[in-house]
Amino acid sequence: MPNIVTPKVIESGPRYHVVHLYLESDGTGAETTNYVVADRAVIGGPDGGRFAVDRIACSLSGFDALFSFDNLVDQPIWICTPLSKGGNFEAWPRKDSGGLDDTRKLLLSTSGLTSAGDRGTILIRIRKG
Repeated sequence: MPNIVTPKVIESGPRYHVVHLYLESDGTGAETTNYVVADRAVIGGPDGGRFAVDRIACSLSGFDALFSFDNLVDQPIWICTPLSKGGNFEAWPRKDSGGLDDTRKLLLSTSGLTSAGDRGTILIRIRKG
């Protein structure tokens, strides 16, 4: 059984898309790799626009979570750790760089989500545009 990743859309309006994620290890030692948190084709936004992450809040126990934009070479934007609480990037949002190989997806990968009892929650706000 793979690790549990339970997404819940809190808000999806014309300007923002907010997702709550619950993560829990299945205890097998396998990591979560390139889980699609948001796909521009699904959440929408202006034609030709890119999205940006402007807030992340996290509470993790026993593992780190890496967020990146999917591209030929993934573009890392933030690492949540058990000691971090997230970030507010409204003034300088983490923007998808675009490009020919850009898939317009926000990905999540974990490091250390391997033992039974490892779990966490993440709130992420994506600015459409």
